[in-house]
Amino acid sequence: MKKQLKTLIFGILIVAILAVSYFVVESLLPKEEEEDDKLYILNQPHDKMFTVLVEYPETLMNGYRYVIGKLPQADSTVVYLYQDNGIYDHFDYSQSLMDDAFNRLMKLEAIELVYESTDDLAQFGLDEEHAVKVTANPFETLAAEDPTLVPVTLLVGNYNNLAGAYYAKLADRPEVYLISSLNANTWISGATRYRALDILPSFGTYYDNLKTITLTTPGAEPIVMTHNESFTTDKEGEILYTTFTMQEPYVAYVSDTVVAEKLLDQLTSLMIMEVVEDNPEDLTKYLLDDEHATTVSLETADGKTTTLHFGADGSGIVYIRVDGIDSVYYATGETDFPLLTPTDLRSNLVWLHDIKNVAKIDMVLPNGEYELVIDDTVDATAGTGTFVAALNGKAVGEDNARRLYTSIISIQYDDLMAGEAIESTPSYSFRVTYKSGYTQLVRFFKATSRQYIVCLGEDTVPGESNFCANITFLRAVTENIDTILAGGSLK
Repeated sequence: MKKQLKTLIFGILIVAILAVSYFVVESLLPKEEEEDDKLYILNQPHDKMFTVLVEYPETLMNGYRYVIGKLPQADSTVVYLYQDNGIYDHFDYSQSLMDDAFNRLMKLEAIELVYESTDDLAQFGLDEEHAVKVTANPFETLAAEDPTLVPVTLLVGNYNNLAGAYYAKLADRPEVYLISSLNANTWISGATRYRALDILPSFGTYYDNLKTITLTTPGAEPIVMTHNESFTTDKEGEILYTTFTMQEPYVAYVSDTVVAEKLLDQLTSLMIMEVVEDNPEDLTKYLLDDEHATTVSLETADGKTTTLHFGADGSGIVYIRVDGIDSVYYATGETDFPLLTPTDLRSNLVWLHDIKNVAKIDMVLPNGEYELVIDDTVDATAGTGTFVAALNGKAVGEDNARRLYTSIISIQYDDLMAGEAIESTPSYSFRVTYKSGYTQLVRFFKATSRQYIVCLGEDTVPGESNFCANITFLRAVTENIDTILAGGSLK
């Protein structure tokens, strides 16, 4: 019994100590500012206000003026409009940022009260010659019913470097306050403060909405990639990833990982901060001139194309220009994609050809020269098709022809180089001719007994290649040809 009593007393003491500790710590922690403790210059709803008119003095932006107005909709929502008599109002503006112009004005908190009153407003930039006027005007119909509903004008003056804030006062009140730069810049930054920043098109789920991607870097040929296929889960049908194929400067499989991580992921993760200049005359200072800019064109599934130009110096600061919008945007983020080359984007398969688009393949192999002619035609209307193939003029069955073709396009390569080429003439070469007349050449130069350097295109030499193929894949092609010519069947 005594032991239980001691345990109980000990437990009560522990609880008491914890309770005292809590109240001591709680008393030391900073308290959240109560609403009553805030210093408001204005504190009222903005739903009865129709417009916010901002007027600069002649000494600032040549007396520029703009107005943001509300258009009430039948569904009780509001659409905002930006107007400045045709100077900048042709651009797209953000609904949420224009709503902010009303919210911040009608619920305007001050950092501190500077003076109860003063006869020298000029020292704060709050006189008629220097102040920016911000006026909220009520809906006329509501004002006619409520005589207390009148326009409200805020004057914004000089910037106080020490406080990092702006002087401000109500036009009909004597008090002078300091307000935050965030609040002041809502009105005095002009049109760029409200500009819409959603300049990228919808990429869809795992980029399934992208139809064509064109990447053009200074001094290089355009790289064109097209949507190949979006893969989904078997049961839920959710998209797992999207594959692309390179069409220019040559046709090839594309590494979906590289396309995503080094290009598309970087685009979607860019933080577009603001518009830095409208109607720019000098694009060089943003690295957006033809000599320095990297261009990315994105065609979406609906057929619309968005072309973006990027200027980046590697510091994490990125400038962007969009065709059709005469503005320069400032963004932050990683931008490695100007360094991408076709070689970087290629996947572990040398090429990708739909056999229906191929007319023939000319091959030069260690055991001879061969021509595989293919005619795989499908009649979409009738739902029927024909397949005809010949190897060196000798008819080949469909199964053998398809399997030979598959062994050719399945030649894989990797970036583990085996050294320099030990031959000046390739041991293996394949030239694919499309039905369109376009041709593509790939050659393999021996480097070791098992590794062959891959050269895509007419002009690439072994010293410029970053890839090699294993003899296993190349040997499979020659063995398949020998089997076919001997009258056998490929497995």
